[in-house]
Amino acid sequence: MTGEVTITRQAVGNHQTPDDLLDPTKLPDDLKLLVKQFKLRQDDPVFLLLIWHWRRVQGADVILKTCTMELQAALDTRVAKVEAAVAKIESAKVLLASLTTALEQKPLALTRGMEAGRITKKGPLRVPQGK
Repeated sequence: MTGEVTITRQAVGNHQTPDDLLDPTKLPDDLKLLVKQFKLRQDDPVFLLLIWHWRRVQGADVILKTCTMELQAALDTRVAKVEAAVAKIESAKVLLASLTTALEQKPLALTRGMEAGRITKKGPLRVPQGK
């Protein structure tokens, strides 16, 4: 996700020229109803304001839909990474449980090995057998 949203004229649904939007017969159905309901004329300032507002709302709708899709794509990749991390943590949990079990079975040998210096943090964990 680049953080930029590029909206083309076609994406907003503006296949009409400004002159087309000023012609009440070429208006989209949403606006035709409003013009008819309020009996607006082409030279009425409210008519122009209504068209301007309608175009802005249509553009904002497309931008919001585009941003929503980009956000969903970004979240999908992050969710996949979190799922992979959870899987690694769960596998480490199993290994730690087996290590704990092994250490609990020979605590005396482990203590003697540590006291004798045979078991260090750097070297492999080797518990002497039979002691």
